[in-house]
Amino acid sequence: MNQGIQILEAGIRHISEIRELAHLVWHACYPGIITIEQVRYMLERGYEPEILKKEIERENIIFERLLSKGTLIGFASHGPTGTEGETKIHKLYIHPEHHRQGHGGSLLKHIAGKRRAEGISTLVLAVNKRNTQAIQAYRKNKFRIREEVVVDIGGGFLMDDYIMEKPLHA
Repeated sequence: MNQGIQILEAGIRHISEIRELAHLVWHACYPGIITIEQVRYMLERGYEPEILKKEIERENIIFERLLSKGTLIGFASHGPTGTEGETKIHKLYIHPEHHRQGHGGSLLKHIAGKRRAEGISTLVLAVNKRNTQAIQAYRKNKFRIREEVVVDIGGGFLMDDYIMEKPLHA
């Protein structure tokens, strides 16, 4: 990993900085993939402090902070899917100024190592079908498309995603 880069588990005290980075990344990266209205809807739905607190405290979702010289430049969250041997990566975002520097791959490797040590055999994630940059990055990190899904998320919005998976071999 690059010098000055750390990956540390997040706690409740880190929620505001995670929210702030999520808002920055979503507004920078998602217009053109989804509407600005859907960006706002999904940020409200997924990044309100009480929602993040509930994920950490009650849903066994682990947040990882990617720090460069002590500054948050990325984060990811992962947790159980309900399927034995599987963990879902719920969120993975890198500050746009730090894209294409291997940081997303570092977070993926960190999560894979942690989960493999716990006996998990597969990582899964959902990615918007139009998010070609993220799909390319996941493929580079040995994820493959498992299926296509369209999910009504309310508010008149759909998520049109690929479900991607990566086996974690010992």
